[in-house]
Amino acid sequence: MTCGSCANAVHRALSAVPGAVSVDVELGAARAMVRGSARPEDLLAAVRGAGYRAAMGPDGLPGRAPKAGGCGCGC
Repeated sequence: MTCGSCANAVHRALSAVPGAVSVDVELGAARAMVRGSARPEDLLAAVRGAGYRAAMGPDGLPGRAPKAGGCGCGC
């Protein structure tokens, strides 16, 4: 994510995953926190499907994905 538009796209993608109760996206930290019963693999697929890279650390802890070069949103 490189701008607010990116963060909004990731937020929308994660919010659409069944079981996602609340979603907080932190642009500066390049991470998102999802509360609820959504499956981690579904969350990763949603972010990737929106055109962004995603990673999750072991045991569902946040991971770091390599930065993508340009997001395509015009930023």
